[in-house]
Amino acid sequence: NLVVFLTRVVGQNNAEAANNVSKWTGTVYIFSLVGAFLSDSYWGRYKTCAVFQVIFVIGLMSLSLSSYLFLIKPKGCGNQTIQCGKHSSWEMGMFYLSIYLIALGNGGYQPNIATFGADQFDEEHSKEGHNKVAFFSYFYLALNFGQLFSNTILAPQGTDISSQVATLWPGSAKSSSLHPGS
Repeated sequence: NLVVFLTRVVGQNNAEAANNVSKWTGTVYIFSLVGAFLSDSYWGRYKTCAVFQVIFVIGLMSLSLSSYLFLIKPKGCGNQTIQCGKHSSWEMGMFYLSIYLIALGNGGYQPNIATFGADQFDEEHSKEGHNKVAFFSYFYLALNFGQLFSNTILAPQGTDISSQVATLWPGSAKSSSLHPGS
């Protein structure tokens, strides 16, 4: 949970942390417009998805590294008992660069993902039209299960175990999806 990380590790108060998370979330949605524009006007969906997923993975990995190397000092800080030390502007810059790379990467490929599934169906055939509706139902069901998983499994890991483990999970999963053989 980014708010918990910002309050416990970075040392922000709740209002400042919530404000930063809102700005970050808004940035993800603004970058969706960038991804849609580049996809429709210049690169096409495949190239746009590939480029922005690489950016997303770089952001996840740099977030894991920056939190591990710079922000979790002293070791084990960020829980309710051990306070984290102050962070330099360079360390905070690295952290914000990482989360905004994640926002750019996610926003860039997000508007293109669902249309790949829709391309598989021919609306002129009645059975395929029904299958297209079923695809979108399952697609959004999977998105919601993914969000449920991230909020119930990954978020507690970020607060109970370590922030590095919580960011390495999605980074590893996303990296494996970029493998040409998958």
